[in-house]
Amino acid sequence: MPTPPDHEIFHDSFYAGHVNAVNKIISTLSYIEGWIVDQHSFLTEAEEILKDMSGRIKIIITNVNDEGVRLDDMRPHFQAILSALSLHHGKLKRRLPERRKEMATLKQELVAANIRQDQKLKVIMAELPKFYWGSSSPLKRILEVGEGITTQTKRLMMHVNNLAVVEDGQRTVEAGIWNCRQLLRKAEEQ
Repeated sequence: MPTPPDHEIFHDSFYAGHVNAVNKIISTLSYIEGWIVDQHSFLTEAEEILKDMSGRIKIIITNVNDEGVRLDDMRPHFQAILSALSLHHGKLKRRLPERRKEMATLKQELVAANIRQDQKLKVIMAELPKFYWGSSSPLKRILEVGEGITTQTKRLMMHVNNLAVVEDGQRTVEAGIWNCRQLLRKAEEQ
């Protein structure tokens, strides 16, 4: 009976740093994913609120108001909503460059992980035939890590697109806030 193989490819230490780097990418990407979902929800809701507010202000301006609502009655309400939206929008606007940098860093980390993956795969492919009586688990293990890297690369590319959607929504909300403030000023002048 042959002795069990004793080469670094059969030990956890050979994979530990690589697996930890991939796990760090996964957790960072999950955090960014959650942040993008939260911001997208905020932006969708903010766009609806701003459209509604804009319509209400226009109705008050044109005096087609059957309910007898006056601008003086609604101004504090409108201003409070605009202040809250502006505050969140400002935080979002400041965080977007940070998220872009994080995404760029993740892309670099994924490139590095792919390079490490190739290096480890070459070592395994060179050494595994020497231990033909041993297990093929090193090859299975590194291929599983490779699948994880591929999956995370796809997720990253999807979230790069999602971040672009958030940036577009941010600009739309910014324009909506500006538009509502202009309408309030116009209404005050009348």
